[in-house]
Amino acid sequence: MSDVTIDNCASIDDENALLAQLIFQGDKVYAEIADLVSAEDFSSSERQLVYEGCRRMLENKEICEDGSLDVLTINQFMKENGYDNFHHVLTNIAENDLKKASISKQLAKTVHKYALKRQMIANFNDAQKYLVDNINLDPKELQDGLNDILDKRADIKQVDVVDAAKVAMDFFYNIKDGNVNNKIIPTGIAAVDAVIEGLRPGTLDIIGARTGVGKSAFATNILCNILQADTEGKNYPVILFSLEMQNAQVMQRMISSFGKVNITDLLDGRVESYQWHDIIVKSQNTFGKTVNGAPKLLLCDKTSLNINDVNRIVHQINILYGGVSGILLDYIQLMPIRNKAESRAVGVGEISRQLKEMAMQYQMFVLGLAQLNRNIEQRKEKTPLSSDIKDSGAIEQDADLIMLLTRNNTEAMCHVTKNRNGACGSVPLHFNGNAVMFY
Repeated sequence: MSDVTIDNCASIDDENALLAQLIFQGDKVYAEIADLVSAEDFSSSERQLVYEGCRRMLENKEICEDGSLDVLTINQFMKENGYDNFHHVLTNIAENDLKKASISKQLAKTVHKYALKRQMIANFNDAQKYLVDNINLDPKELQDGLNDILDKRADIKQVDVVDAAKVAMDFFYNIKDGNVNNKIIPTGIAAVDAVIEGLRPGTLDIIGARTGVGKSAFATNILCNILQADTEGKNYPVILFSLEMQNAQVMQRMISSFGKVNITDLLDGRVESYQWHDIIVKSQNTFGKTVNGAPKLLLCDKTSLNINDVNRIVHQINILYGGVSGILLDYIQLMPIRNKAESRAVGVGEISRQLKEMAMQYQMFVLGLAQLNRNIEQRKEKTPLSSDIKDSGAIEQDADLIMLLTRNNTEAMCHVTKNRNGACGSVPLHFNGNAVMFY
């Protein structure tokens, strides 16, 4: 097998196929791939410039009124912008690769994946050079330096300012096409959805409670509802990070809740045959595969998990399966802080900010669980506040949605104390302790 380098780590056929489809179908294709690929993802400067030329034309309605392109127009546009001799490149793309131009989104993802791999090769090359140049350093310092290099996010693109008018028009078009509310993911708990509608991609959503109230149960109830609602397996995987319970314990509680079976009876095998049938059917629907063959749910119970580990795992799953629908982190304050010299509040604040950044970058929901401090127990008014979140005010600041739970035996209350996308308020709930289920 030949050595893989930055120069040969590319799928030229897919790059040409994607450009051919963009040239001949214009706006229709660009709308599908604009958020998936950038000019920098193409492996040669010529193809980068072709993509950039197409992008500029399609975004300038004075030049491209009807949203369509052709080889001659693109060639003329590039000449006017100082790039000559591109006709042969465009002709090769049009003549040889149009027949391969099929699924634009898949092509864009493939091109982007190869770009990520080239960045990874570059990172490893940098790490190797760093190791040789700094071999006399203390091993701990050397390891920290290598980690900083290898932790570079391979898919961070150039940050550009965006025309506000374009953002507004995109929003109006999405409303017209019915694509705004379609992105909301209901929690499956009707009373809660009546207030918040559901979780949204790109948001950091916090569930807080004192110990023993049931924040883990509430969160996994929501997760099961989301997975079961995806009956056609169209969503990307969801990842559950548990720093408190082993995977087997998490699974037992989830099966008990959606099977509506006493968890003790489930563990002892005291379940009727009709109940087993219902549990198996629901398990297949909840923990099955997506249409692309990806697992609906992935579990991680590494108790020493830090925020960089979470970042790395999400990044790997995103590359492997083309996206991540969301993550559940149980719970934030159990996560070790990287710099031991920092105060706990500063360290937790950094974790919170990175979770928010991940939510926005991968356009996924991040459901983070948080412990509340003892202040609520010392107050006459027992309704929790966002400021009761333990260790850090940064969680309160970074969160898009905060839901705080209180419970008195079977009667519970979900207090929505912050909601950037809608209403706040208190929602009465019931809790079935035997089946570990809120409803």
